[in-house]
Amino acid sequence: MRPTPLFQRLDLQARGLLPALTTFFLVILGLIPWHLPGLAVITPAFTLIAIFFWSIYQPHRLPYWVTFLIGVLQDLLLGMPIGQGALGLLLIQGLVVSQRRFFIAKPFLVVWWGFAMVAPLGGVIAWAIASITRDAFIPVLPVAVQTVVTVLFYPLFGGIFGWLQQKVLQPPS
Repeated sequence: MRPTPLFQRLDLQARGLLPALTTFFLVILGLIPWHLPGLAVITPAFTLIAIFFWSIYQPHRLPYWVTFLIGVLQDLLLGMPIGQGALGLLLIQGLVVSQRRFFIAKPFLVVWWGFAMVAPLGGVIAWAIASITRDAFIPVLPVAVQTVVTVLFYPLFGGIFGWLQQKVLQPPS
């Protein structure tokens, strides 16, 4: 039995939600504290990984308003001032979308290098916004460690997202 056009459209719409759903999943994953010996609890910026990846490869499926809502949700779940994370994610998304032509069709190592350049900027933005909203100087070391750990996690999630993009986002033939 051949699917009706309605079901085909619904299937395509559901597939189109993949970037938002994977980013939401990483927000939830980011709630899990990671204990590194000798350091405070550090959680990689998983959401940043998703925003970077989808902003390059599927920006039309992760519009700015979705990123804003995901950032606000993340702020609520982490007990941060509302809009703090959303602002940082939107700034990074805007930067990556503006440079996506450079990353398209480049080898993985070039994209990972690009993420390694963007992740510290994301850390600095988050650190600056947190310092301003708390009216206090937030220690830099945890942000630096979080950035390094986040960059090291990129290949895992970039690989998973690439596979999902290939298998799920391609229209059925």
